[in-house]
Amino acid sequence: MYLFGGNTATKTMSDDDIMWALCLDNLGQEHKGQEEEGDAEDDEEDDQQLEWIRLQPANPPSPRVGHSATAIGHRIFIIGGRDFISRNFSKSAHVFDTVGCHFTELLITDGAGGVVQERLLARTGHAALAHQNEILVLGGLTNDGTANVYLSDLVVVKLF
Repeated sequence: MYLFGGNTATKTMSDDDIMWALCLDNLGQEHKGQEEEGDAEDDEEDDQQLEWIRLQPANPPSPRVGHSATAIGHRIFIIGGRDFISRNFSKSAHVFDTVGCHFTELLITDGAGGVVQERLLARTGHAALAHQNEILVLGGLTNDGTANVYLSDLVVVKLF
C-alpha cells in the first residue's frame, strides 16, 4: 500500500513526507529511495509486522490533497487535487513507478494532439478507477474563475 500527499489539521505533507509505503517485513522486497522509520528487531514476531517506510522518490509532484491515486500494475496514477494552504487546484497528472521509485509527469491529449488537462485535471475530491487500459474520472469540484463548481461529468483517460 502506498500513501501520497494528504494533510493534517494544520498543514499539508511536505516534500520530505510526501510518499510512504506499507510493507510486510517478511516479503523481503526493498524499495529504492527508502528511509526506514525506527529499528526492526530480528525475531519471529517482527517478521509478521507491517512497517511504514518513508520513500524519497525522484521528481515528486507538489504536495496536494483531494487528488486521486489509481494503481495499474506497478504504476500509480496521481490526478488533480489542490494545495491545502492556497486552495489552488492542480492541473497536473503524474505516474509513480513503484519499481523504480520515481515520478513522471503525464500530458493527457485528446488523441489529435490537443492537450486536455484544463478540462480533465483542474479538479479535487473526484473519484477515479482503473478499467483495463483506461482510468475513469468522475465528478469532483473545480473553479470556473469566480466560484467553486461541482462536476457531474465522466472523463475516460486511455493510457496505452
